[in-house]
Amino acid sequence: MVQVNLLSKKKGFKKQRNAFSLVGMVVFGLVAGFFLVQVVMVVWRYYSVNRKLSEVRQETKTLSAEMLRDNEKLNRFILTKFILSEITRLRAKQFDYSSYLDQIQNFVPAGNEIASVDFQTQGFISIRVTSNTSGGLSTFEKLLRSADITKTDFNSVVIKSVTRDEGGLFKTDLLFGIKKVNGG
Repeated sequence: MVQVNLLSKKKGFKKQRNAFSLVGMVVFGLVAGFFLVQVVMVVWRYYSVNRKLSEVRQETKTLSAEMLRDNEKLNRFILTKFILSEITRLRAKQFDYSSYLDQIQNFVPAGNEIASVDFQTQGFISIRVTSNTSGGLSTFEKLLRSADITKTDFNSVVIKSVTRDEGGLFKTDLLFGIKKVNGG
């Protein structure tokens, strides 16, 4: 009779199954480990991004507050600049009395004084110059005749009259013709 050893085949199958199980468990462990590492990295990146996002939000709040303060300063600057330009525009339309008086004062030599100024006649400035001596009056007239009025805002100077009052004071009435009246 032939004897068949069934036990050794069973052992062989068990060893083979154990080897496949072991390989399967190792592969499963590796795949599970890979996925676990991937999940940990995703969670770590998520927390890292959230931390950076909160830092950016805080910085944005700070910058927004600074921009609002700067915007308020900018608005004040623009408003001030607008007001100054409006004042300049309005002043340009005004008659510049002080400029004309400064130019007239340059014609009057020492020892003579401007006694009165009249701007009522359009296009002319009427002034009265007083002098204590006839020499001062003579110097004033010579200065007017030799002066180059083209460099001023006047186109002509006319001596209307020269008088002497009871106190001996010499008075000269003059008309200065203005080149430009009220800016044109």
